[in-house]
Amino acid sequence: MDANATKKAELRRYWRNQYPKDSELRKSLSASLRKLLADSAQFKNAPIIALFAGRAHEPDIGELWSASPSRCVFPRVEGDTLQFFGIDDLRELALGFAKILEPPANPAKKVEFVSPNAIVLIPGTCFDKKGHRLGSGAGFYDRFTASLPQKPRLWGVCFDEQISSDTLPQEPTDVKIEAICTPSGLYNL
Repeated sequence: MDANATKKAELRRYWRNQYPKDSELRKSLSASLRKLLADSAQFKNAPIIALFAGRAHEPDIGELWSASPSRCVFPRVEGDTLQFFGIDDLRELALGFAKILEPPANPAKKVEFVSPNAIVLIPGTCFDKKGHRLGSGAGFYDRFTASLPQKPRLWGVCFDEQISSDTLPQEPTDVKIEAICTPSGLYNL
């Protein structure tokens, strides 16, 4: 493992301990985050909104689907890439890669990102104020974004405690985000 990968692994361990520990607090903060996103003009006007079904320690934004089911999609891991699919009901989400809830593979519901006004909400272990993200280490969002002919809006989603004041280490393949959304606000970078 090279020095940068070692540093990232150490940072992931540190930042995973910064998530709010209390499940009721996470629920409350997630509700604030969903309201902030739903009230955002960019969110209201986006033709496609890529959500994610957060793991137990991450913000829960999946319920935003109910606000606009026709525009919201969820990621599904297929091989080493992400594909996005619409759903008809949140109960369609089932455990997939790394025990993350994902939609079934349904060619009729597959969505291609062709609009620069589409929004991809991206989870992360932490983010910095320069648009860098430290994810789980699998690189799915980086590969997905790099494969697009036209980049959508990339918004990091996290709790306030997950924003680093230090610049995070980056690889040439790491994709920058343009905004961070936390329960206390949406910050354009």
